[in-house]
Amino acid sequence: MISTTGPRFRSRIATAMAAAFVALAVVACGDGSGTPTPEGTTETSTSSPSSTTTEPASTTAAPTLTGTSGSTSTGTASATASMTVTATADSQAQLRRNLLSNLTIGLDPAETRDALDGIEVVTAAFNTSDRELWVAVTSGPGIYDLPEAREHVAGIYERSGDDWVELANTTLASGPTFADISIVAADYEGASWIAIDGITGAHSGTFELLKFDGTDLASVLWWFSSMPGAATVVDLDGTEPPEVVLNATDPYVYCYACGVRAWSEVIYRWMDGELVEVPVAGVADDDQLVTDLTEVAAIYAAADLWQRALDSVTEASNMAPNNPDVFWLYTLISRIAEARLGEAGSEQQPFMTNVLAGEYDAAVALMRPYTPEVALSPTGPLIADTVAQDGWEDATALWVLDYTERAIDAAPDLAAAHAVRAFGLLVENPDNWGGALMEMEEALRLQPQDDFYLQAVEYLLEQNGGAFG
Repeated sequence: MISTTGPRFRSRIATAMAAAFVALAVVACGDGSGTPTPEGTTETSTSSPSSTTTEPASTTAAPTLTGTSGSTSTGTASATASMTVTATADSQAQLRRNLLSNLTIGLDPAETRDALDGIEVVTAAFNTSDRELWVAVTSGPGIYDLPEAREHVAGIYERSGDDWVELANTTLASGPTFADISIVAADYEGASWIAIDGITGAHSGTFELLKFDGTDLASVLWWFSSMPGAATVVDLDGTEPPEVVLNATDPYVYCYACGVRAWSEVIYRWMDGELVEVPVAGVADDDQLVTDLTEVAAIYAAADLWQRALDSVTEASNMAPNNPDVFWLYTLISRIAEARLGEAGSEQQPFMTNVLAGEYDAAVALMRPYTPEVALSPTGPLIADTVAQDGWEDATALWVLDYTERAIDAAPDLAAAHAVRAFGLLVENPDNWGGALMEMEEALRLQPQDDFYLQAVEYLLEQNGGAFG
């Protein structure tokens, strides 16, 4: 089988995703360990690929950069934007056979026949001035039925009369089950860049970026996400080629189906003909105040205090509109902040989504309608009747204590973070009255006129036998 049209690939993806969600209904709240595109951002395709990518949505680990290992060069070529080429069904079938031969090297043909029935070849044409160049990738679950473990492969081909000449091939490092192709950039600063979007498992996504320099086809970056849509190719600065945004969201704050997610992204921008990661770090500028503001913004972002990070980097951006590094820091922080703040207070778990956004005053506001005894109960209104109520005490404590520790390190004067931490300590250990009292005392010290903090200190002091923390 071979796919050369977008609707066929979308149909295949829809079928796979339907099966995935059946499996998900059974294991929705199982253990495991991704990000939306903010409004106003447009995903960009730079070619007319034969297939379309899966719907947008990684793990929180760092992206994997790969060199030319595994790349095989079998010819030379160059690509320049011009006319779109086509291929007949017969020639596409021949291209399929050529690429599959790379997948089955060393295997007995009699033992691979059934497996190959479950593998398609997805193709996309480069826009070239005088040569017919294509990129192709294998796709499908038949990869798991081969007599020995193999990964999907990609290749660059040139049409020569009725034949195909393979110019280069490589084995994919990202491990997709189904794969699709899009051309990110053709002949940009001497190389062409190809995106391989994939899906695997019940609801996971993969992404891989390939670079073809006219001789070698190399995997330069790959990424895995626990959500569909491991990455998007999108124009963020209004210039070609588009950037790559990796989905670094963690959808497993609780269970996958619980819907509480720590949204995050990793952005790769173009610099000197290569894609480089945008760091969450201060930016040097002739104006020291701009430098200071970006450093503060980076500190707040690392502490998941997203409104503070956004305020600081926005001020820096307004002061230095022509500093590209400030622009990219602003772009990264604003996209994540928009997602986190947009989820803050969500009904599935209002308290935790406020914590994930760094909205500690809003988290404490959920306590204020109740007495401290009720508000600080690990089974009280902050947890009851939400997705966190059934067996998720350890997860609640883990996230709250991690986030509040970093928030307090970055902003020691944030009284609400201390109050939220007091609650997290009681969720972790309902008998830890002393630890909770110490945190609530600090909240009261920072805001001595706060009646709720005063009442909470009095309650915790009583529970701790009258001894101060």
